[in-house]
Amino acid sequence: MNETQIAEVAGVKVDKRLTAARKSAARLVAAVQAAGMKERAALVTAYLSGPLLADMRHLKQHDPETLAAALGVIESCRGAGKACRRLERLIRLRVVAPVGVEAPAGVPDTMPSGYRVTAAGVVREEDGAEVRVTSRPVYVAAYLDDVDTGEHYARITWRQVAGHWAGALVPLSQLADARAIVGLAGLGLPVTSASARELVAYLDRVIAVNAEAYPRRRLAGRLGWVDGSGFLYGAEWIGAGSVQLAEDAGIRQVAAGYVSGGSWPGWVAEVVQEGRKEPAVWLAIYAAVASLLVEPLGVRENAAIDWSGETSRGKTTAQRVAASVVGDPRHVVKSWKVTPAGVEAYASILCSFPLILDDTKKARRDDDVAGIVYMHSGGSGAVRGKPGRGGRGVGLRRVESWRSWLISSGEQRLTDFSRDAGTRARVLCLVGSPLSCGTLARRLSLGAERHYGHLGRRVLRWLLAGDHLAELRKHHAGIEYPLSGAVSSRLGDAVAVLEAAKYAAEAAGLPAPSCNPIRVALDAARRGGEDADQPAEALRVVWAWCVQRQGDFFERTPAVDQPAERGRQWLGRWEHGDTWAEVAIVPRAVREVLDRHGFDRGVVARWKERGWLTTDPSRRTRATRIGGVLVRCVVLSRDVISEVCL
Repeated sequence: MNETQIAEVAGVKVDKRLTAARKSAARLVAAVQAAGMKERAALVTAYLSGPLLADMRHLKQHDPETLAAALGVIESCRGAGKACRRLERLIRLRVVAPVGVEAPAGVPDTMPSGYRVTAAGVVREEDGAEVRVTSRPVYVAAYLDDVDTGEHYARITWRQVAGHWAGALVPLSQLADARAIVGLAGLGLPVTSASARELVAYLDRVIAVNAEAYPRRRLAGRLGWVDGSGFLYGAEWIGAGSVQLAEDAGIRQVAAGYVSGGSWPGWVAEVVQEGRKEPAVWLAIYAAVASLLVEPLGVRENAAIDWSGETSRGKTTAQRVAASVVGDPRHVVKSWKVTPAGVEAYASILCSFPLILDDTKKARRDDDVAGIVYMHSGGSGAVRGKPGRGGRGVGLRRVESWRSWLISSGEQRLTDFSRDAGTRARVLCLVGSPLSCGTLARRLSLGAERHYGHLGRRVLRWLLAGDHLAELRKHHAGIEYPLSGAVSSRLGDAVAVLEAAKYAAEAAGLPAPSCNPIRVALDAARRGGEDADQPAEALRVVWAWCVQRQGDFFERTPAVDQPAERGRQWLGRWEHGDTWAEVAIVPRAVREVLDRHGFDRGVVARWKERGWLTTDPSRRTRATRIGGVLVRCVVLSRDVISEVCL
């Protein structure tokens, strides 16, 4: 009886695959025995690939005795021993026979010499044998370089255990390090510490043979303008070419807020038309658009707009309206409860998007507010060191930068947190209730949360089409405002950007306002110029202090014998009565007053430059007799006090 007949009698199913494997082994044994010594090795080598090797592996799994007997006979034949032992090792590796696998769409699948990608993974051939590189297919899908740092990346794609394709964007420095690449095992990449070196070599060769096949792609670790050719709007690229956002969890979290929701007609109806008579609504919209235009217009300094006043009067609503221009207000508006380092990182990721911070009273310290305003206006972070390379003991980290507007709110003005005139020259302060009523504020907030992220995209697409950028630059260059004073003039530059933003927004489809928001901004610029005269403000503070301390000035109190030895105990000299001509103050007292109120001591030099001081030649003070003793004092005339302080 043959095997089939025996199986029928026993009532079992015949394993046809096993039968074929036994016949294949028998044919190999017979062929080796019949061949000459020189041909035997070639016959055995023929079984190292293809279906013959699969037969041997099936036989090892289901009938190892038959396989062992066949290999024993072959190995005993002269000339076939070495090839037989190699065949036995290859069978023991249990690498699945090469079976084709289709790469994901768009992935270059040219393999370097000696490598194959099979359904069971990547295989490397060596001396007729196959070495496992990975247990699942792995490809290099793309090659990218960072537009800012110049660092190179590769997108690795692999098949997960569940059968679907996954991938990650990985720095080449990590792909070149066998220890570092093992970290990707947590994402599902089929790599272990034992196979890491093989995988690193495979990926390097795949990138080399497909270098010409990879499309030109660029990567950015922040949002905003890239080389003037386009704008990275969240994860969406608007412009020529292609730039994609880095796959960093923190950056992606920030970018997730810059999406669109609802509809453009809905935003116009529920936000723009609802607030058409409110200057604050229009200024909020223009400020958000202005942030997108700072870089293409070549504006030298970042600016800020600030709403201050009592709570629950529409300040936060104005910020939500501004946020709805570029994204989802629920994610775009942040709290002032931040650190300077956090703002630096956040602003550098936003880059061209407005930095919107709500409620200054939530700030940790007043100094934080002043520092953040000044840092943002400068447009760059701190200079930091790092370990040096190439024989240098120390190097410099890349300084983060941004070109945007700050949109703030709080109960007190941003400029009240600092006496610095430079900061005041960059902040448009709008004091009072932004909106006419609380009901309107609620309607605008709801509308902004339902419809958002449309106008910013429309402005950018208009700007990047045709010669519109040149048109906008020409319009901006022709804007002039008759504002006097250095601070007012610089604030006028910020208003000019708002005017340019108005022009671009209307060109992109925004309706014209039913009020005059630019005039409101100009009034704020004028008031800012008046408020920013720190030398005059400092003089007023010193004069008020003198009035409060009149009894401590020599000769100010009547008919008291003042011994000469007490001369240096007085705060200065001020004649009794209403006919006095000047007030002399000891420098130490002036310095203490200026320090207490946050003024720079350099304002005394400004007083001298303006001719407000009565001094000796080449000095800021004048020798004054107090109780018979000469003391150098800061001397203010009655005429100057009347002109500046009264």
